[in-house]
Amino acid sequence: MSQPTYIVRLRPGTNATQFKAHTDLVATKCKDAKYSKDAAGKPYAGIQTRLELVFFGYTGQFHPDLLKEIDKLPEVESVDQDHALQSMETRSRNWGLSRITIDQKQFLRIPSNGTWVYDNTTPRWKNCLSDDLGKNTTIYIVDENGYRTEDFNQKPGRLTAFAGTVTAQPGVLAHAALVTDIAAGDTYGVARDSTIKVWAKDKEISTASALGGMEAILQHRKSLSADDAKKPAVLNCSFGDFKGPSKASDDLLIALRRVLDAGIIIVAAAGNVNVCGFRL
Repeated sequence: MSQPTYIVRLRPGTNATQFKAHTDLVATKCKDAKYSKDAAGKPYAGIQTRLELVFFGYTGQFHPDLLKEIDKLPEVESVDQDHALQSMETRSRNWGLSRITIDQKQFLRIPSNGTWVYDNTTPRWKNCLSDDLGKNTTIYIVDENGYRTEDFNQKPGRLTAFAGTVTAQPGVLAHAALVTDIAAGDTYGVARDSTIKVWAKDKEISTASALGGMEAILQHRKSLSADDAKKPAVLNCSFGDFKGPSKASDDLLIALRRVLDAGIIIVAAAGNVNVCGFRL
């Protein structure tokens, strides 16, 4: 049985020194023999991703008794199990994108297996858009199941990925690849002169993975020169929907507000189940 991932968020007002002291304490306890392995003898990963810009906190895998200790610490605001943000089992044929239309013409086709592909026999789509759309703009993609570079060959280096992001395997239904190509691919992408940076580490996007992506994005913005940091930036979040209310959903909303505060425009999916959209 796989070990669940947890998200720990420290209280507002925590500073960098207090955060380091807390994570040092937890890292030390993770090495303690009574907390280091599960009942089957498998080691716990401990802290996996440190979060400092979305909020002070971290994600990781911990012994249940250690989680109870962490939750009792006065500086801890919440401890919650990670949740998937969209379900592979409930996706239907309109997964992620129902259609792209211009002048009532459909420019995507649905093969018998129900996955979306570009209709390469319809060149009008590209002709409707200017080649310089997205100039001086960075598009961040936080998604799942890897990405591909085949449709980003005209300007080498325009598409890059955060460390740890995987390349989608041939034939794999990779949502990150689909969204990236639609946003800015050379052939049918909208913003074909933009810079794309992708976070797609996991088979299924979860709160912990999304938090890691937004932390990486904010770290990237922080590393830019003052002039580059003023250029337009967009974050695409095709998250589907939350699986019920939880502290983890609060974590995600806090992180998204930090992204907004950094001047990044957020584009969010309305969800595929036609129940509710993604709201801040």
